[in-house]
Amino acid sequence: MKFQAHGRVQVRAEPELLVIDADGPGNAELLQEYQLQVAAYREQLSGQPWGLLMNFNGDVLLTADALDLLQESIARSKAAGMCAVAIRILDCSCPSLVKGIWDKVYEQAKLPNAYFDDESSARQWLGQQLMAVTE
Repeated sequence: MKFQAHGRVQVRAEPELLVIDADGPGNAELLQEYQLQVAAYREQLSGQPWGLLMNFNGDVLLTADALDLLQESIARSKAAGMCAVAIRILDCSCPSLVKGIWDKVYEQAKLPNAYFDDESSARQWLGQQLMAVTE
């Protein structure tokens, strides 16, 4: 049975950076939309190290099947040069739960990740991570 996508995701690319704005919670159908959006941008960034800036609004939790799809997508992004993930959690009722889930996701992918309250700090950290892998 096909379900309607729950949540919202918007993706955009900048030099050396993929920016994702997501509202949750999300299901597998949302992750399928996400994969389609990310694929084109991933191709643009491929061949060089790049970072991911995730802006989460609300309780960005995922169903088990959505987490499986996410792991596949992260593996493809990592193979295309993604080397670090900065996460901002906004307007969340359970930030420690959300952080625990996303820590596990990126730990499994063996990708450094960190959480930030403001976008400028997140971008600065990503810049440092990119410099470290290109030295």
